[in-house]
Amino acid sequence: MLQAILKTAKQQGATVVHLDVVKGNVPADKLYEKNGFKLVADMPLDYPDLGVTPAKLYECQL
Repeated sequence: MLQAILKTAKQQGATVVHLDVVKGNVPADKLYEKNGFKLVADMPLDYPDLGVTPAKLYECQL
């Protein structure tokens, strides 16, 4: 599914995809890194359901 999302984004003219992961979600980190995402920042984010939570920001150049 992730590869389909990246392919569709590229077909629609996107040059980069950003996402965030709650810090400590190791399976998600591994999945995204395996699929070309690079860690660009660690910072707290305010999630509606979690409140302010440490997170990792990733990006993938298409």
